[in-house]
Amino acid sequence: EATVERLAAAAAFVGARRRNVRILEGPSFDLPKCPNYEEAYAQRRKARGHTQSMDHLLSLAGQLSHRMGCMEMIAQEEEARREKYEAVILVRADMTVYMPFKPPCMYNLDLPRRAHDYVFMLRRSKADDVIVK
Repeated sequence: EATVERLAAAAAFVGARRRNVRILEGPSFDLPKCPNYEEAYAQRRKARGHTQSMDHLLSLAGQLSHRMGCMEMIAQEEEARREKYEAVILVRADMTVYMPFKPPCMYNLDLPRRAHDYVFMLRRSKADDVIVK
């Protein structure tokens, strides 16, 4: 069972600084409160297919919010270090990686890599545009 304590212990075990660890519950995120979207929200509440459902929209909003949060933490760490990272490797929290990645210097980072929305590997200079926008 994943508890906050176990997740924090795992982060500490791999050497993550406490300020760089944020444990959030679930993928959902508040959607914009806008009259223009109410009809679409009502249709999604009744939809039958997963990708048309409200759950899917909430999950997507949460994923995008979490990606933005990751990039904000990267920017804060760079500011604290006064140095930019060369590469960003972002792996979704629900992924299991069974073998270690090669060091980033062994990849051609001029060719960004992506596997759906599960894994991103690219130059830091491109990361904000690709991962967040």
